[in-house]
Amino acid sequence: MKNIDKKGIDETNFNEIIQEKFVTCLSDGTEVELVKGGKNKLVTFDLRFEYCQLVEEVRLQEFKKQSEALRQGIQ
Repeated sequence: MKNIDKKGIDETNFNEIIQEKFVTCLSDGTEVELVKGGKNKLVTFDLRFEYCQLVEEVRLQEFKKQSEALRQGIQ
């Protein structure tokens, strides 16, 4: 989505193709709002970088609790 402009998608036709909201699904299927009111906030061409960053942050932190427990057990 970050480089969608390289495929000819611009701000005039972005929302015809991309209809994402500021939510993501975790591995267990849980839906998480990336920002307050994310279920109602449409990702726009200009906000696509913010959306991608937020998804990445949430997904990278998804197993933090389990990883920490594993790390503690190894020590």
